[in-house]
Amino acid sequence: MNNLAATPGATPGSPRRLVLLRHAETAENAAGRFLGRSDPGLDEHGVEQARRLASGIEGSSLGSVVCSPARRALQSAQLLGLGEPVVEPDFREIDFGTWEGLTQREVAELDPVNFAAFEHGEIDGFPGGETVTAVADRTMAALDRHRADSVVVVTHATVVRILVTALLGLPVSQYRARLGRPGHLSWTELEQHEQGWRLLRYDSRIIADRTCASDPAR
Repeated sequence: MNNLAATPGATPGSPRRLVLLRHAETAENAAGRFLGRSDPGLDEHGVEQARRLASGIEGSSLGSVVCSPARRALQSAQLLGLGEPVVEPDFREIDFGTWEGLTQREVAELDPVNFAAFEHGEIDGFPGGETVTAVADRTMAALDRHRADSVVVVTHATVVRILVTALLGLPVSQYRARLGRPGHLSWTELEQHEQGWRLLRYDSRIIADRTCASDPAR
């Protein structure tokens, strides 16, 4: 996979740094449910995840912190000791529409045609919800509004996958085929050079986490 994609407006000199940090676990995540616009807080394990990571990054200089408005993201940022993040609505999770709150098995029974495309790894959007292109557009625009030299974005699994795919110049409808689901509190880092964005690391597991392979979407 080519890690460079042409990006107009990149600042000459030192590269711009972007870190995408997925929020900690919720009960809905642990149950394998599609979790988009619903707004639960972290479960007990998620709180512990964030507290453990906080002890490892205490005193680190992470740069400007931007956060999805979802409670699970804001709570993660707070427990990590990231100060008062800037809340950015356009880093919220994708709207899963009629799939929201369902498990994969339930979706396969309810919507077999679209679920087959989802399983195949290429999907344009979710019925009654949001298109993948719309998520790419809004997150790219949000990134352009937050132009510090080093930015940490506390966000969501599908947002991470779509945004990274878009930054690398790949077809965003293939985000599932191109990139695996990032784990809770995993760290994805990119640099922006004059030539474009370079992916330095993806889904870096800073802390030990439970493996939950039942839901590659949430």
